[in-house]
Amino acid sequence: MCIRDRHEALAPIMGDISLNDFKEHHLLQSQKVGPTIAHDIKKGALYAILFALLLIFIYIFFRFKNWQYGLGATVALIHDSIIVLGIFSLLYKILPFSLEIDQAFIAAILTVVGYSVNDTVIIFDRIREFINLHPKRDRELNTNNALNSTLSRTLNTSLTTFFVLLVIFLFGGAVIKGFVFALLVGVVVGTYSSLFIASPIAFDTIRKLSTKENKEQKIVEQKMKDEQEKQREEAISMTPKEREMLLEEKRRKEEKKKTRKHKKNKNR
Repeated sequence: MCIRDRHEALAPIMGDISLNDFKEHHLLQSQKVGPTIAHDIKKGALYAILFALLLIFIYIFFRFKNWQYGLGATVALIHDSIIVLGIFSLLYKILPFSLEIDQAFIAAILTVVGYSVNDTVIIFDRIREFINLHPKRDRELNTNNALNSTLSRTLNTSLTTFFVLLVIFLFGGAVIKGFVFALLVGVVVGTYSSLFIASPIAFDTIRKLSTKENKEQKIVEQKMKDEQEKQREEAISMTPKEREMLLEEKRRKEEKKKTRKHKKNKNR
């Protein structure tokens, strides 16, 4: 909507005001974004968010030496970004302030990502601490205790941040309302995503991999037991002469090994 259209739309409310007077004294902000600039902004925003998520995944991977933690944190951050973007899309032209997707919105998304990953890293650090302190306990119990121990800290931090943003939203200017609204939504979403999305995804992926490894170990152990049982059955079914022959063969093999080792030692 251009300035002239806005002036005509607000004429019944503002009264007899000229277009020049409207531009100089009543118009707070006006932006004109062409299709080329809009495409560049969209492309840059997408690259910025993807690059930030990639760096966060690499950081958590090296910090905790486990890619499952990085996967859980990345999925939680993608969830946070999608929720904030969805709320902006649903409430566009419904709320009495601007919900445009501009540079301020991109900055808000990146701020939400940073805030959310901070909570996630603290929770993962506490989970690792409980696992190191109680290695014989079940992983599920350690994870549950770690989440309970960080719950009060997470809620207190989020509430204080939310109240500060709420005051800025209520008493701040109209220009920053969209930015602060995105932060308000991001704080709420980031608080529950680090508890109920990042941690469960990391726990489930680690558990699935551990169950696969345990199954493979059980299969190998079962094969070893079967071979031992076969050898016992063969030993029971043999006659005394056959057993003596087997023992002699084993002794000969052991003597050959000893002689080979002795020759190698002499050559050295």
